[in-house]
Amino acid sequence: MIDLAEGTPPATGEADAVVYATIQGVTVPSADTVRVNFAVPWVATPSGTYFARTWHALLTDEDRSNDSLQQDFAVVGEGTDVALTQVVYPRSFEQSGTDMTPTLRCRNNGPSAVSFMGYVMLYDPYTDSLRYSEMKTVPSLESEATTLVEFPVINLGSDTGVWGAYCSLYCAGDIVPGNNVVSLSFTVSPEPPYEPGWTEMASMPLGPSGKPVKRGAWATLHVPTDRIYAAKGYKTTDFYSYDPYADLWDTLSGMPYTTHPMWGGRVPRKGSKGVSDGEDIIYVTQGNNTLGFWAYSVSMDSWWILPDVPLGDRRKKVKGGTDLLYLTEGDTGYVYLLKGYKNEFYRFNVVRRAWEPLENAPIGIREKYDKGSWLAHDPMTDANVMYAHKAKYHEFYKFRRDSLKWEQTNMGGMPFIGKMGRKKKSKDGGSADIWAGEIYALKGGNTQELWKYDDSLGWTELETIPAFGSTQRKKRVKYGADLVHWNYGIFFTLKGNKTVEWWRYVSHPSAAYSAPRRSGVMAEAVKVRRYGITVAPNPLSDGVAQVRFALPRTGPVTLSVFDMAGRAVEKQTVLAGRSGSARLDLRGLSAGVYLVKVEAGEYTDTRKLVVNH
Repeated sequence: MIDLAEGTPPATGEADAVVYATIQGVTVPSADTVRVNFAVPWVATPSGTYFARTWHALLTDEDRSNDSLQQDFAVVGEGTDVALTQVVYPRSFEQSGTDMTPTLRCRNNGPSAVSFMGYVMLYDPYTDSLRYSEMKTVPSLESEATTLVEFPVINLGSDTGVWGAYCSLYCAGDIVPGNNVVSLSFTVSPEPPYEPGWTEMASMPLGPSGKPVKRGAWATLHVPTDRIYAAKGYKTTDFYSYDPYADLWDTLSGMPYTTHPMWGGRVPRKGSKGVSDGEDIIYVTQGNNTLGFWAYSVSMDSWWILPDVPLGDRRKKVKGGTDLLYLTEGDTGYVYLLKGYKNEFYRFNVVRRAWEPLENAPIGIREKYDKGSWLAHDPMTDANVMYAHKAKYHEFYKFRRDSLKWEQTNMGGMPFIGKMGRKKKSKDGGSADIWAGEIYALKGGNTQELWKYDDSLGWTELETIPAFGSTQRKKRVKYGADLVHWNYGIFFTLKGNKTVEWWRYVSHPSAAYSAPRRSGVMAEAVKVRRYGITVAPNPLSDGVAQVRFALPRTGPVTLSVFDMAGRAVEKQTVLAGRSGSARLDLRGLSAGVYLVKVEAGEYTDTRKLVVNH
């Protein structure tokens, strides 16, 4: 009798490497069964998926069909846990007729290397008909390592509308299967799902402080949840997340600044900025003439203190003019910091949890990078290049990450004179983000100007943001404004200037403006809502969740909660208009991951809910 154990994904059926082989003679009495224990042991390492093949060789055997047996098995380490941390593609909006590579970001939380399988299914959520189904094997992922798993390309064709996606992982012996599944919906369309230009959306909440937006406000996109996270500034700790589909805000835990051993007396204000790492963490400077530096966990809704921003040779703390970028190099993430006030430049190594001084930004006319200065990065044109725009002086420089050096040539910032014909400097409220190789930037400084920069074409002015909105007073872009790109040429911004106005801008090919609008005319603020649901708080610790929804029509709404085995553990029906909310009492559920599903006629949507109690 011969026994083999081969380190091979069972789906392939082909041996990658023989890890154990032995042969042993066996005597079996007539019409009897014996148990064979092979004398040579095998140490079951490393973790992974294997198959064992056993067969016997008896020369006089007349029936060879029952002479061999093969069985799949897995070797797992103690505490094996593979997590699906992000669905990179599909995004919330994908353009029809294009090729899309479904991609998952996965992390090995366990103590040893493992192999696992990833699955992606795309389907029509109304008919449940399958549009795409693929499996991918990851042969080995080291402990505490993260990897991107790419699946075969799909051409999205002309089948527009809402698609569903079900993404999952399988790892034998996984002790936390609840973090292996993500279910979502996305839109396939030839155009962004909104009208081009500016539209005012639901205002940032006034509570809990009761104050509007002023210095120290910021916004950043968190890709895994497809939400924008934003702080109000104005010496408050008001902090929120925004769902662009449902046009709804959720209030989150504010920075516990009083717990800082050095800067506990300074509420976040000018110089406070935040940036997402694209996974779970948002890095935030405390500002307000401090060196405080913080991390916020999206999944845990909690904050903790990081090493202070360096004081530097000039012994200046963080004030206005500060901006952050998060970029990765290999397996290491860095938070790049333009310190503001002067021209100091640093980066924070998130692996080593240490600051690294970099070459100071170019001095130009003055070394001061004042309020409204910003950073931008364009991975499409050149991933090694970062941009810095100096407010007031309109200097514009490149920083090369491959050499960690600044190019001292001033490329020329956004023009001083816009289509209104008045000379205006970029000041407080100046901010920028990037899409499709082009930088979109608000001038700030109590203007309405929006500009676009292309390396080959230079600067082009786009539509001005309306001065009149829900505030019912003329409010231009000033301190507290921050522009952030969400998806496919769709931007959101706080207007700042002691308002809570929140505006959406949709780019389009004819966005360059040729004729000025009439000034002093009341702009019509029309909300174009996307349908969807939000569940808060999430993760859930006290057992009671609030579900808010925006629906295509009025009528009965069925809310269901499913565990990861697909069993309905909670169900209720409510009567609602096109928008509304409902309370879910889930105190009887055990800790784990659940799916919350809303059904209103033919419309359905789901959200993942983590229960921690």
